[in-house]
Order: sequence, then structure tokens, then C-alpha cells
Amino acid sequence: MGATSIKTGLVDEQGRLWNKETTPTQADKGKEAVLYNLENACRLQMERQEVECIGIGIAGRVEAAEGVLVDATNLPIGNFAVAPF
Repeated sequence: MGATSIKTGLVDEQGRLWNKETTPTQADKGKEAVLYNLENACRLQMERQEVECIGIGIAGRVEAAEGVLVDATNLPIGNFAVAPF
């Protein structure tokens, strides 16, 4: 996930990548737009197949124990609790 796009895909047990998609992040429209686009990108993949877990890659500082994104390098979504999202 970056300032310009959210890239998603499904990975099977053998590590093969399926259903690659790219969605605009729209970081210039603020936190709500970014989170809306992230949620929709994930939902699209989950509608295609049952999903056991989700991993998110993002540039920034994360407090892993709490599951909180403290600040993101290129995104307006600091102090965001990723784990319950």
C-alpha cells in the first residue's frame, strides 16, 4: 500500500499469487478515502475466495504488539489501529 496505489492479490498454500488487482489509494483525498479504498480492495478479493488472513505492507512506523500504525511515510493515516480494521 502506497501513496498512489493499493495492490492486492490472493496467495495460496504453495505461495502462488492469484487475482492481482491495483486500486488507486487517493491519498490526496485524506484518511477516509484511503481507508475506504483499502477496505473495498480487500472486500473485492474476499468475494472471490475464502480468505484466512490478511497481510498489509506499508511504509511507516508500526507498534506491532498493539497493531497500530503510528505514522505512514506517504499516507494521511497515522495513529490507526490496523489489527481490528
